[in-house]
Amino acid sequence: LTAVSNETTHLAVLEGREIVYIDKVDNLQAMKMRSRIGTRGCIYSTAVGKSMMAFLPESERDEILADLDFTRLTKNTIVDPAQFSAQLAKIRRRGYAVDDEENELGIRCVGVPVFDHVGRVAGAVSISGWTITMTLERLPQLASTLEEACQQISKELGFVPSTERE
Repeated sequence: LTAVSNETTHLAVLEGREIVYIDKVDNLQAMKMRSRIGTRGCIYSTAVGKSMMAFLPESERDEILADLDFTRLTKNTIVDPAQFSAQLAKIRRRGYAVDDEENELGIRCVGVPVFDHVGRVAGAVSISGWTITMTLERLPQLASTLEEACQQISKELGFVPSTERE
C-alpha cells in the first residue's frame, strides 16, 4: 500500500477505548509521520479508530460510545456524540472512514477495517499523509485500493463475507 500510494500505511487494533498502532510502513517523502508502533490514539479522531468502531456489533459500539470522553484535538475533531454516531453510519454505508485533519492538523487518512474468521473486527489499516499529497480528490481511489487490500487480509484470516456463505 505504501509503494502504491507513496503515503504512510498503519495497522492498528482496538484496545479498550483506544487504538494501538501495531505496524507502520513509512513513505519515501522527506516529511515523515510522527506516529510510532505501540502508541495509542483516539478511536473517534482517527480513520483506523472510526473504521473499527463503525463495524463493531451495535451493543458493543453503544457501550463504547457511552464512555467516550470526546476531546477536541483540532478544529475538525468531532466532539458531539450524535454527530459521531451519524458519521459511523455513513462509514458503514461507504465502507471506509476518513480522518480529515481531525487528529492532527495537516494530516489526512483513509481507514478500512479487517475482519477475522468469525466476522469480528480484528483491526484496521489506514493510508495516511500530509494534506498536500493526500488530497480529497485522491481519497476515492486510495479507499478502493485499501478496501481491496483489507478484503484480502480478512480472507487470509478466514473471513468469508455473508454473500459468499450462502
